[in-house]
Amino acid sequence: MQFQLPVWFLYAVHAAVLLASLLCFLLAKVEVARLRVDMRAEAERRRQETDRALRSAMEASVERAEAAEPQAGAGINFSRRAQILRLSKRGERPEQIAAALNLPMNEVSLVLKLHQRATAV
Repeated sequence: MQFQLPVWFLYAVHAAVLLASLLCFLLAKVEVARLRVDMRAEAERRRQETDRALRSAMEASVERAEAAEPQAGAGINFSRRAQILRLSKRGERPEQIAAALNLPMNEVSLVLKLHQRATAV
């Protein structure tokens, strides 16, 4: 004796399974959409934090640059060096060269000493 289920019952089971699958699919879509919104919000929050950090770092850098005083004699350019050597060859004393070029006396003396050592070799 074989037990056979009615056809309408099989159709009802298939319909229930299909509805359950559809419900799972829709719930998954809603969850994906929610996660997408959360990820975008998190990315925007991180971008704003990074912007704030970069702005504060840039402002601090600008403040440090504005606060830094230019150092007198931080480096001597080649035209100044050439002017010092040219005036020295004319017979000017280091004090006169420093006054004429508006340079510190020790800078003029240093250039002249280095030139003497370079030419002595």
